[in-house]
Amino acid sequence: MGKIQMQLYENGFDKIKRLERALRAVTEEGVPVTTACARENLQYEWFRRFVSQDIDADRDGQKTAVTVTWDNWSTWQEQLLCNMVGEITPVPKGFDEIYRKITTECLSKEERDVIRLKYEEMLSLEEVAAQMGMTANKVRHILAAALRKLRNPCLRWQLCLGADYTKALQEMHTAQTEYDQAILKKEEELDRTIREKVRELQARTQELQAKTRELDEQPLEDALRCKLRKIPLEHLELSTRAYNVIRRYCAQNRLPWTAETVALLHGKLDELQGLGTTSKRDIIMAMRQLGVDMET
Repeated sequence: MGKIQMQLYENGFDKIKRLERALRAVTEEGVPVTTACARENLQYEWFRRFVSQDIDADRDGQKTAVTVTWDNWSTWQEQLLCNMVGEITPVPKGFDEIYRKITTECLSKEERDVIRLKYEEMLSLEEVAAQMGMTANKVRHILAAALRKLRNPCLRWQLCLGADYTKALQEMHTAQTEYDQAILKKEEELDRTIREKVRELQARTQELQAKTRELDEQPLEDALRCKLRKIPLEHLELSTRAYNVIRRYCAQNRLPWTAETVALLHGKLDELQGLGTTSKRDIIMAMRQLGVDMET
């Protein structure tokens, strides 16, 4: 026997052993076919074709064809998914846990009982009807309603894709919740900042309104004197001679160096020593810009 031929036989023998282990897992342990195939590194479609084909049984020298159908070897999980989706669908990881959670939360007790008896117990519609004390037609309607609920995209994808999809979905929902909370927090912070700014502006407005009322109630002369009292002598932009004369006058009389003191010199500018005509004119023009007429 050649080396290549020997290798082919050894590969075939290894595949038969893996096939046997997969078949035992399905028949003896109740493992879903898809899980058994993945465990033994067998192609699911190849396994299905192998089990579904006609088997020649040698009995008393005569060959009798035995036809094995989908219902004969598929698990209840695979049958449920097939009836839901409309085609053979591999059973995903974590199916049983997801199935229990969905049927408990989304199906009525009557629907759960029908699904359990029809698929988990693998009973016929007539047998389910007998156990539940109703007609087969009513069982058929209840089953159709339950499958219709399970075909809802949100539930169907969880059942067909399993734990990984459910985990990703939960992570997405968690991320969306965190995002919504972050946006809400930012909106609350912004709203709080806006309210604080509004309160500050309202307080400032009230303060300005109070000052305005105070000025409105104050005589014009008092208001003007209050204004002049706050203007330093340096801000009048007087000529050097005029500035020095006024400063010397303030020092001699112990008066503040402000525009108010200059205004009090109304009618007395000619009495200031060293103040010429030009300097006097500078003072009159500077005070006129402040609303004080030094000539009348």
